Amino acid sequence: MTQNRQLCSVIGKGAFAKVCLGIQILTGVKVAMKIIDKSSLKNDSAKKRLMQEIALMKLLQPYKCCIRLYEVFETKRQIYLIMEYVEGGDLIKFTKEKPLSEQMAKNIFGQLVLALQILQNHNILHRDIKLDNILFQGEQIKLCDFGVSRQIVKGQKILEQCGTPAYLAPEIMTQKAGYEGFASDIWSSGILLYVLLVGKTPFKGNNMNELNSQIQSGQLNFMEIKKANLSNEAVDLMKSILNINPKLRCTLPEIMKHTWMKDIDFKYTKQQANLNLDLRIICQIEQYGYQREVIIKTLQSKTISHISALYWAQYQ
Repeated sequence: MTQNRQLCSVIGKGAFAKVCLGIQILTGVKVAMKIIDKSSLKNDSAKKRLMQEIALMKLLQPYKCCIRLYEVFETKRQIYLIMEYVEGGDLIKFTKEKPLSEQMAKNIFGQLVLALQILQNHNILHRDIKLDNILFQGEQIKLCDFGVSRQIVKGQKILEQCGTPAYLAPEIMTQKAGYEGFASDIWSSGILLYVLLVGKTPFKGNNMNELNSQIQSGQLNFMEIKKANLSNEAVDLMKSILNINPKLRCTLPEIMKHTWMKDIDFKYTKQQANLNLDLRIICQIEQYGYQREVIIKTLQSKTISHISALYWAQYQ
């Protein structure tokens, strides 16, 4: 037991953290508990990245397309991030057997485009868009893992190279003067779309130099594409996104207007953040012994606490 949660089982492990399935005791809601050893935060840079991850998740908390952070607390040796648990797993699991139909891929990709638009509206770069970082439940995707994400000012150039090699945009590895991060996120989304439709990444190599060379060429494998029997519209969109020149690459508004996306309704993006408090949930939290004034004040201040954790865990 960890304060107000019961830890059940380990569902994921990394070099410096593990993710466990837990139960929020008062509500019975399943949660994901990211447990970070403080010993892994060996320098100020690592600590800054963690604080940045928490701040960005807090900012994106109202949006259904992003994984929700419920609560943060620490013990002497560990830091706990209590998050929304998604039963369906990630897109790797979902796409393991075969490529998706165009309609299914389109539905998933459309939601990712909306998520990226929300991030851009907040000047946030994700910087690690890939199958592993998109969770799937029912027909709803959840963008997760903001560990290397950052918020920038308009026009700011990025100097760091980070992300997953097969999804890296060409400019990340070539532009020593920095690159424009939003276009790089769009490139990664194009790689993901290719994987959804074709079943494999478009650029491959036996080592980083070979992979980098393939990415810089921008040459797609049209034999793979032909075998996947894709529509001309789907191929055209992939080619427009996977343009090695970031200035000529498709933007999010252009993707939304593309012929292949014509049956996707992008208008609901403005309704994704329902900021009106749900009185039904507030009444439920009152039953746990908290005063209504305290509950409302906590939620309006956007404070991360046990009260906000109880609220967001029950929010649909």
